[in-house]
Amino acid sequence: MTADVPLISRKNDSRLNIGVSIPPFLQVSYAHGLSNQIALHAHGCIIDREVNYSQFAVGYYKVKDTSSVFEFYTGFGVGQGEASRFRLLDISSTARGNYQLIYEQLNYGITKNNRRFESGFSLKAGYMTSTVYDRSFYKPVNPNIPLKIYHNQCILVEPMAFIKFGGKHLKFSFTYGITSLVKLPESEKVIPYCPAAFSMSVNYRFEKLQNL
Repeated sequence: MTADVPLISRKNDSRLNIGVSIPPFLQVSYAHGLSNQIALHAHGCIIDREVNYSQFAVGYYKVKDTSSVFEFYTGFGVGQGEASRFRLLDISSTARGNYQLIYEQLNYGITKNNRRFESGFSLKAGYMTSTVYDRSFYKPVNPNIPLKIYHNQCILVEPMAFIKFGGKHLKFSFTYGITSLVKLPESEKVIPYCPAAFSMSVNYRFEKLQNL
């Protein structure tokens, strides 16, 4: 999930990010500096009513020499999704369900040319629980058999890299991320997921710049 990496620099610094991604999601992120060290970050993405995700985090940030930013967020996310798989004689092989995520995220970015150019990386890791309702997705079963329900726990690891360029306030942003879910021993199945994502977005900064 390629959530925006905001790189908040000071109190009242705000970032709004709107874009699209592959897999196809519409996504929106907003971040705000509550103080000179504490920031809030919210992110949401949606395909339709059945496939969506949202998260909220509180974090600590530090600016070094006005050219680099370190951020550390702790947050909680919830979502629901659906996956399908074509099978001969059974075209309704689907898995759908919901999931919850507790995570921590480390961001590091470099800023240049009065913040007209930004780049960096992010590492997100967390504990995910999910409930999946399976209709022949993992293996073919008799369609008359009730849905099989899996309760799963896993560890999420998600590194990302990003680049932003443009004006002092309005920038174009490109992010690439890799997702890995590691099933814990007591879990039966890993929730279906996409291992890589790419997003393109427009990023706007509300706070006036002051010699950054």
